[in-house]
Amino acid sequence: MDAALKAHTCAVVDEYLAVARWCVNTDRGGGAVWGYPAALLLFSATDAIGRGLLRANKGSAARLDVLARPPFNLPLNVAQIALLRRAHRNPLTHNAQLGMGAVLGPDRVGPPFEFQPGGIVYVRLPMFCDVLERGWASCRGTFAPPHG
Repeated sequence: MDAALKAHTCAVVDEYLAVARWCVNTDRGGGAVWGYPAALLLFSATDAIGRGLLRANKGSAARLDVLARPPFNLPLNVAQIALLRRAHRNPLTHNAQLGMGAVLGPDRVGPPFEFQPGGIVYVRLPMFCDVLERGWASCRGTFAPPHG
């Protein structure tokens, strides 16, 4: 493994998580947080971590399935992971929009994701940030980023 690539990629994930933490801890007024930037950074960090922990897969789907595996171990099924991908990948990254059925919230209690009927996913940004920070701290040493 290329040590310089690992060091660089780890530093980028660290930055994503640090700025996402600022976004979810900073009140924009009226109890609102910087939700869209936080969501973009958290989903991007998840994808990067997944690409460094899981075996390569065919296609370019975001590796959000890492959330259902160690060290995160969230009770997510394939359909729920697909809903998270729909919320993140193209709409949020390229159009500055959430995918259909995705809702962001500043709640600091509860699971990071709540799946509701009709394909609705409620994302508790501070809780998502907590899960990623804890998981990243425990897997950073075994992280092996792929080459570009």
